[in-house]
Amino acid sequence: MKTHLKYIILIIVVATTIVSCKKFLTTDSPSDFTQDYIFSNTSDASKAVYSIYALFNQDAFTSRLSNNFTGNSDVEVGGVSAAPDNSRRDIWSFEATDANADLRTVWNNGYSAINRANLCEEGLENSAMAATPDMEQLLGETKTLRAIWYYYLMNHWGDVPFSTKPTRSGDNFYLPRTSRDTILTFLINDLIDVEPKMMWADQLDYGVERISREFVMGMIARLSLMRGGYWLYPDMQMRRKDDYLKYYEIANKYCKKLISLKPHILTPSFAQIFENENKYIVAKNEDVLFEVAFQPGFGDVGWCNGVRVDGGTHPYGAGSNYLSLPVTYYHSFDTLDTRLPATCSIIYYDKNLVQQPTGPLSIAPNKWNRLHVPVPLGAASAKGTGINWPMMRYSDVLLMLAETENELSGPDATATDALKQVR
Repeated sequence: MKTHLKYIILIIVVATTIVSCKKFLTTDSPSDFTQDYIFSNTSDASKAVYSIYALFNQDAFTSRLSNNFTGNSDVEVGGVSAAPDNSRRDIWSFEATDANADLRTVWNNGYSAINRANLCEEGLENSAMAATPDMEQLLGETKTLRAIWYYYLMNHWGDVPFSTKPTRSGDNFYLPRTSRDTILTFLINDLIDVEPKMMWADQLDYGVERISREFVMGMIARLSLMRGGYWLYPDMQMRRKDDYLKYYEIANKYCKKLISLKPHILTPSFAQIFENENKYIVAKNEDVLFEVAFQPGFGDVGWCNGVRVDGGTHPYGAGSNYLSLPVTYYHSFDTLDTRLPATCSIIYYDKNLVQQPTGPLSIAPNKWNRLHVPVPLGAASAKGTGINWPMMRYSDVLLMLAETENELSGPDATATDALKQVR
């Protein structure tokens, strides 16, 4: 899907012309594309759906939502300002206000992606080719992309405005909040409906860089666990709905369905999962089920999240990490656990690319490293490493299976075997 970014200019045109707007000129333009035309063929319909993917390439996702938005947890720590400054650090210290620019950026980007998805859904469902396999696959991708963005919005804001209709002139733009339970129930049923009509990753031209049937099964499970889980409500009480077991059962069913219909291998080397991303290798039928694709020049993995590399005359550019791994996390690994050196870096590279020890408060994620990209990014490079960002792995599905099976049936063989595979 890195090739998809070549279509960014066309995507902007498509995303703009889909929207119903008054004509600026009184004459018809031969360059106008109607919704009927765009979704009358697979090629143009694909480009319209790529316009939703394109919003993963905005700062709201690349260096904010994906890997640095919710810092200062038990496994990530970052310094905060002495006083609130309306940056991401205020979010880390629970001092964010409605003037926080990062919050507004993510909110606006999320609803822009949702509206593009709503436009594409309308076009795909009304297309004369709606029943063809390619169009059904695109519809599944569209609905899943919309679900991803609602998932993120609910994670950070709880109950949010909800709409599945494209915005048009004259609409009420100030929608009330909808209960997160209502939104999740809709999204789960929406994905259950499209899942059987979708293609496996190894049938898709860009593999796990596009949303596939196996990822949708995993997403159904993830949303169902969210629906059946605990929430902090405005009265500051944690509770879950009385029907939570129904959603544990759905999550359990779709984890088992994926494992039965399309079992994946866990990449034998844990480090190799992320080394593939550093080297732009898109593996199929292995651990990763879906990763956000970035072409060189896009994406901040290995710049704001990864091993620190100081800029110098060398051709690799500069990168660091906004959030470090605490010493307690480092020491939570057994010394023989091969995941330890693949996860935690206790060295960095100075301007001469000489290894130096990190401080105890600067242990970096070792999964991503700009020194490992196939072609050096350039001495002046920083952002835009082109390293993909994983959204879900097969190991996540196994762990969700273990969690749901344990909840529904206790620590039986199915639960323990799934956990052991990951361990």
